Amino acid sequence: MSKKIIIGLFVLIVLLAMGASYLWSNLGGIIEKAVDTYGTEATQTPVRLGNVKLSLTTGEGSLSDLSVGTPTAFSAPRTLYPAPITVQLDTRSVTGTGPIIIKQVVIDKPEV
Repeated sequence: MSKKIIIGLFVLIVLLAMGASYLWSNLGGIIEKAVDTYGTEATQTPVRLGNVKLSLTTGEGSLSDLSVGTPTAFSAPRTLYPAPITVQLDTRSVTGTGPIIIKQVVIDKPEV
């Protein structure tokens, strides 16, 4: 009986490690999709994010090629043109159950 429990726990640990590895390696894609989906929904304009790099160990990240479209009543193709964005997260908030705390956001030379 105890051998089955040990094997079950081992399998569970392996599955959890595989899930964490999958999330870790695909985190940028998950964030890109979320920004595209919820940004478009919130602004009612096309929002596209090109690339995300994020280190959960240091809390540092960068977003590149963010493009925000304009509402239909305006003639310009976009409201915000791609500019490098850096972020700093509170690493303790990432592992908790509460909201993720963003300590700093810097948009370098935005074109509006």
